[in-house]
Amino acid sequence: MAQPLLVQQIIEYMTTLPDLMEVYFRRGTRCLYLEYNEDWGIKAFFRKHHCYESFKTQHYLADYEFAPRTLGEPFKFQDYWCYITEIAQTLIDDDFYECFVTQIYSTEYDVRREAIDNTEDEYLQEIHTLQRKIEMETSIIVDDVHIGNVGKIGNRLVWLDFV
Repeated sequence: MAQPLLVQQIIEYMTTLPDLMEVYFRRGTRCLYLEYNEDWGIKAFFRKHHCYESFKTQHYLADYEFAPRTLGEPFKFQDYWCYITEIAQTLIDDDFYECFVTQIYSTEYDVRREAIDNTEDEYLQEIHTLQRKIEMETSIIVDDVHIGNVGKIGNRLVWLDFV
C-alpha cells in the first residue's frame, strides 16, 4: 500500500537527519518523538511490535477523539519503526517533561517535580475522566496514568502513550 504524499515527504525529510537518537524532541521508554511541522510529528520505536501496537491503539482511539490522529501506515527508518502522528500540546513544558522522564534527583529536580505535581493536580480529575471514558467507550484499559501521557488538541484532552 502506497503511503500518502505527506508521509512520503516526511520520510524524505527524515533521510536528511543524522541518527534519530541525536535529534529527537522528546523520549519515552519505548520510543523517540520528533516534530516535523506544527501539525505532524514522528513516533520512532525501538521495537517493531511496540510500533504496531501503539499505532493500532492510537488509530482506533483517534476515531473516538481520545487520541491524536495518525497518518499513513507504520514504516521502517534506520533502526526504528515509525509512524506519523498529529501533534498534541503536552500539559507540561519540555524541561519539566525531561525532568519527569529522567527523574533527576537534585534540588532542581525537587523544585521542578513540585511544579509538575501542581500541574498534575490541576488536571487530575480531567485525566481520570478521560481514562474512564476510554475504558467505557472502547474497552481499552489505560493503565499508565500520569500527566506525561496526556496532551491537548484545542480544548480536548487526548491520550499520548499506547504501549
